[in-house]
Amino acid sequence: MPLEYKSQIGLEAIMPVLDEYVVWYGRLVRSYFEAKPADEKPPAVFMEWLEKAKAEGNISTNMAERVSRIHADMWASAREFTNKFAARDISPLKEYNELSRHYEEFIQMMRRMELDEAVENSGFDEKTGLRSVKLLKDDVSREMERRARRGNPFSLALVKINGFKEEWRENEDEFYIMIRKITDQVKECLRSFDDAYFLGGEYFLLCLKHADMLGSQAAIARLNMSINSADIPTPDNANEQISVSTVVSEPTQGDNLENMLENMKKDLIGIDSKGTVVQYNDISPLQRYIHSMGKDK
Repeated sequence: MPLEYKSQIGLEAIMPVLDEYVVWYGRLVRSYFEAKPADEKPPAVFMEWLEKAKAEGNISTNMAERVSRIHADMWASAREFTNKFAARDISPLKEYNELSRHYEEFIQMMRRMELDEAVENSGFDEKTGLRSVKLLKDDVSREMERRARRGNPFSLALVKINGFKEEWRENEDEFYIMIRKITDQVKECLRSFDDAYFLGGEYFLLCLKHADMLGSQAAIARLNMSINSADIPTPDNANEQISVSTVVSEPTQGDNLENMLENMKKDLIGIDSKGTVVQYNDISPLQRYIHSMGKDK
């Protein structure tokens, strides 16, 4: 019998979907030990739920596309897992790790929509199409806890628009046209399970999951090149093109997000070179003061 969902995407609507996928994942993994590959096709309940949510306008286009991509990645990794162990030649540990990662991201995304009560904007900022900055602190705290509990690498990247001028904000329409063009490049370069936030002014923050310092620096270098080569004009001069610089950090549980962001901003002061990627190091206030004195000379 088909499931009936409430008109809102709340606990009552999402819990049946999660229940079906917990059973599916458990059966899929157990089938390896039984030497009988199970059907890797995910339950139909997710697509039924998603189509109904889109039809009733209870989920944004951004969120619908994102959760669909995560679901597709999970299904693809499930096929790889069952295909690999069907031959029984080599232990499919790599394939299992990929399946487990995508499954965890899918479940986390669905639970996030429970918490966000994704009725109007699904936790997204309508002006930018990025994740709502109101949810930033909780999102980052959750990733720090996951890192402490499971050892998953996790990085933050603060992206700064070079040569930013406060007067750009005077014409809000033109300012957000520029911001949306930048966010288009950000979304193209991010993976489906990464997050990005517009902090206001010249700053964006990217939350790069399953990425250590070196991996995130390489990813951000590609992002910077993409933005710098996109020929995005500034709001006050069509002949001047937008470029960005970035500082990357790898936070751990217990780090204060506000302090970290302030220090990362300080590390970007005076840097206006296209595509610069700086590695953030957590140092004492005294060391920062001495370092700033050296910059002034």
